[in-house]
Amino acid sequence: MDQEVRTYEAVVILRHSLSDLEVEEFISSYTARIEQEGSTLIKLDNWGKRKLAYEIKSERKGIYLCFTFSGKGDLVRTLEDANRINDVILKYMTIRLEKASGDLPVTDGEKTSGDVPVTDGEKTSGDVPVTDGEKTSGDVPVTDGEVEEPESAIV
Repeated sequence: MDQEVRTYEAVVILRHSLSDLEVEEFISSYTARIEQEGSTLIKLDNWGKRKLAYEIKSERKGIYLCFTFSGKGDLVRTLEDANRINDVILKYMTIRLEKASGDLPVTDGEKTSGDVPVTDGEKTSGDVPVTDGEKTSGDVPVTDGEVEEPESAIV
């Protein structure tokens, strides 16, 4: 069965005690592992040393690296198997990116077709009214599944 090539993002946290040379060696070996079997490294972000949210393996700080790559699912399994036995890795997570995630436009408030309006509670035309159960004009009544018959008008 031929697997589909997908885009993944792997965040790896290394021990903060590593030297810059050791971090570079890790990056080159991890990149080589990604690029084997026809996979492609799209982007590498070195987020640097940061304080961890909680202690991991007696460490309070870590070096964060983010690898974005495309490849088949077998590659992810191979990377995570290697991550489990590598002592310099404190934590890692690999996620599959959705196809449309990179195509979303980032706007600074300019409205383009396809944008969803976001408001601070102010009602504008096109917004869906949200109420606390109080009936106001324009609200659509919600029933428990029972449909009320309209009263017939007597002429």
